Amino acid sequence: MRQAEQSKQSRSGHILALLATLCMLFAAPAAGSLLAGVPITSKAGFLLEAAARPTATQAHALQRCLAAARASGAASMQVTLQQDARNYTLLQARNAQLRGSRIMPLAFVQPASSADVSAAVRCSVEAGLRFVARNGGHNYEANSLVGGGVVIDLINLHQLHINANAHTMTVGAGYRLGSLYHKLTPLGYVLPGSTCVGVGISGLTLGGGIGHATRTLGVLADSVLAATVVLANGTVVQADNRSHPELFWAIRGGAGLYGIVTSWKFKLFKAPKQVSVVRYMFRENCTQAKYAQVLAAFNAWQPWKLSKEHAMAEVQCGYDSLQVQFWYWGPMSEANKTMAASPVFQLPNSYPFIHREYSWPDFVAQRMTNLQDEKDWGEGNLLLSDILQRLYKERGSFVAGSLVPMAPFNSTAVAMVAKHTARAQKHAFIQTRAWGGQLAAVPADFNAFPWRHAPYECQVYSSSGDARKDRSWVDGLLAAMHPLAGPAEYVNYFHCVNNPWQAYFGPHALRLQRIKRAYDPRGRIGGLYCQQDNIIDESAGR
Repeated sequence: MRQAEQSKQSRSGHILALLATLCMLFAAPAAGSLLAGVPITSKAGFLLEAAARPTATQAHALQRCLAAARASGAASMQVTLQQDARNYTLLQARNAQLRGSRIMPLAFVQPASSADVSAAVRCSVEAGLRFVARNGGHNYEANSLVGGGVVIDLINLHQLHINANAHTMTVGAGYRLGSLYHKLTPLGYVLPGSTCVGVGISGLTLGGGIGHATRTLGVLADSVLAATVVLANGTVVQADNRSHPELFWAIRGGAGLYGIVTSWKFKLFKAPKQVSVVRYMFRENCTQAKYAQVLAAFNAWQPWKLSKEHAMAEVQCGYDSLQVQFWYWGPMSEANKTMAASPVFQLPNSYPFIHREYSWPDFVAQRMTNLQDEKDWGEGNLLLSDILQRLYKERGSFVAGSLVPMAPFNSTAVAMVAKHTARAQKHAFIQTRAWGGQLAAVPADFNAFPWRHAPYECQVYSSSGDARKDRSWVDGLLAAMHPLAGPAEYVNYFHCVNNPWQAYFGPHALRLQRIKRAYDPRGRIGGLYCQQDNIIDESAGR
């Protein structure tokens, strides 16, 4: 029995490592249109980023404009042109599956200020080129690339000001979560961000930002008080509820489709004194029957109706493992009461893999960020190449996506998801995390995040080493589940869909498209496009 439990613990560690890899790879995509680098429709019906080549005139115009900008005050802006980056695969995509992408930008620009970003945008416009902001570069489909255009990488925008009297924070778009947690935790503050330390604060916020405290504090975008935005014509504006209110509404959950956010002002929250963490492992593998049993118990528990102190509740199945976890903002004595009332924790053949009360600093360091590994991020001012090389070694090929059902899975949906997941559990997993709480307490139109009243969200992930196998499984699962659970998906877990505006923004899609037309009428900014047909089969011709 002890050997079996040790084997389960080993598999659990494998899952955690894979989750950490996956966490490093999501951020909100930017928006799209039809200039140099024209998106096309692939044979699968998806909008596909075009592997376009700019004209020589456009290339020369961009180079002249950027050189003039650097000479006239933007000297700290770093510029890498295509001829210098063509063989630099680390700049192409974080997902190893996309390493062979045909998409190659004309230039990579790393500004050091909002004025630099404005200059990069104006130069792109002058040259007639599309551009896209790279916030963290973690998008599942490499949406921070633009064929033949300009990638404006915000890694050097890492200013930070914390106002302890007002309980607010102004932070540059280049900051990573781990570095922020490292600053906020000693001050007793918390943000409702992700547990994935390498994710950029800006990309996460643009897509809404679900994470460790979504049930307790809402999505990260709910905490935004104001933002500095560079518009598609290079104008720098302040956006809040009074100034550019529609733009302000859109950038909080509607993705990076309307301008380039260079800094954010957030409301900060006092951290709890303690957090209780419970994770139960099942001694059985995640078979179809067992997973269906646990999902049914999860539905019966209805954790989306729990009080906001129940920060997280989830079920994970995959890699020959099945587990249930929840985090409670308070003492373990209260968490135990929840466990006693939950049918999930009464199921047979399970045991407490983790059952522990942490102080907030220990919780952040050990359960969220492992800040010992965060020292490398420092102030967020490492060279882009250093960071990419460090991160690139940690990940392999994968395909991922999400489901956001508007009602709990019925018995047919439970059976369907259990069948698909159990069939592929050697190389895939699905994580079902309860929502509700503060997320659902906010009015539906408070900002652009569209799925407040969903009971939970499911993230699906496959990493078999075979890109076609992974995409086939993820696409197959989502295609089977959409008729049962609805078409909604979470934009920060970007996946190729036929109608991305509707899939990712649902009831807010039309309003967001109107804002897009108002703020980017020429469609210069990036794209909600896929890369899947751009993948070069490296085995061809061997």
